[in-house]
Amino acid sequence: MGKETCNSCSCGWAGGHSRWVYDLLTHLGINVYVVNPYKVKLIAESKQKTDKVDAKILAGLLRLDGLPKRVYVVEGESRELRDILRSRQQLIRSATSLMYHLRGLLRQEGIKLPVKVFGNGAVFPELKNYKDVTAHFSPILDSYEKLFATLHEQQRVLNKAIADYQNDDIDLLESVPLALAKLH
Repeated sequence: MGKETCNSCSCGWAGGHSRWVYDLLTHLGINVYVVNPYKVKLIAESKQKTDKVDAKILAGLLRLDGLPKRVYVVEGESRELRDILRSRQQLIRSATSLMYHLRGLLRQEGIKLPVKVFGNGAVFPELKNYKDVTAHFSPILDSYEKLFATLHEQQRVLNKAIADYQNDDIDLLESVPLALAKLH
């Protein structure tokens, strides 16, 4: 990105607002160079953490052609697909977290259940009628049963949205770290 190739350019760091800023600036015809702020030693080790200071550091490094490798910004259909995959992964994480919490509560009552017992929801009617489940667990089980049903239904909705994409990036995006769950 040397000075000679940068007639109208902008440099920013990857973060929560970088995507819409990137879209706006590229739409205006501005060459955008997005970097990982942790790869810019001056920013990562800076004692003064402000956007203004970071912007000055980035501008100086851009002028000197001293920026680290730019971050690849996913665009178009691949970005849409990544958003859907990440959202589905968050639903899976939420269901898993709820499952572990409920298993922990039941374990405190002396009821041990296998890990995948909540998958299809069939265990809830059995638990409600189980002799060792005390009455105060009834509203807890009702709540969790509805939560699991909703989370699984929304996972199916996102699975359908993913299946509607004819994109070669699906396998690649699903292989990204954090072990995105495979489409079933």
